[in-house]
Amino acid sequence: MMRNRKKDRQDIKAEALREKNRRLREALKALKEERKEQYIPVGSRVADGYGIDWSSRAGEKRKPAIGDKGVGLLRSALNGLGLMAILLAVAVFAYASIDLYRQHLWGRALREHEKVFVTAHYPDVKAVARKSGMLGEWIPVFIPDGATEINEKHDAVTGEGWLSFRFPLEQGKVMAGRVYKVRPEKVDLIVVRGAGEKWWPQWLKGKQNNPRISSVREFYRTNRWFRKASLFEYMAIDWNKREAYLWRELI
Repeated sequence: MMRNRKKDRQDIKAEALREKNRRLREALKALKEERKEQYIPVGSRVADGYGIDWSSRAGEKRKPAIGDKGVGLLRSALNGLGLMAILLAVAVFAYASIDLYRQHLWGRALREHEKVFVTAHYPDVKAVARKSGMLGEWIPVFIPDGATEINEKHDAVTGEGWLSFRFPLEQGKVMAGRVYKVRPEKVDLIVVRGAGEKWWPQWLKGKQNNPRISSVREFYRTNRWFRKASLFEYMAIDWNKREAYLWRELI
């Protein structure tokens, strides 16, 4: 008798569990069907000027837009491009950092080397042209053809150099058009060490922050490219005296 009662209770529990599982499966199935048959209302107002009652179409199933797939592909492409852009930015930053460090080491080595300067004087540009390797290297090719009293000093190792010459007024204006003028508010950022020669003017030494300079003198940057690292070339023109001074110094 006891065994029969125990077996009946087990059968009742098993039947209840099966019924519970069945209801759960039915609920899940109904939920899936409901999601498949979801409706998105199109609208409830009458379109102005067209006489179309959109309220009659409320509950109409939304069709997939033609561009949905294209938008998905575009989003995936943009995500890929974003990753590529980040990797490219990291590579550029690493290359720039290495290049700056290399230039720093090169510039420090140049500053510590024993200075050996070469000086020369030329009466005119023709005399410079006769000196092989001077024009275009230590003396720029854009100096006027009528330049006279040319004084030059340079260090063949570091590339540093200083140059002074006189020029005809009209040719000086043409020369000024071939270089880049430094704005007046940027002049005080220029610091000149000077050539250490008698032909180099006293006013063109140290920081150029004298307000009287800009009224009669102008500063230019040549933007010439040099094989040596950390070199910048500037030029100052004194229009009253028709004299130009050009220098390259390690930064």
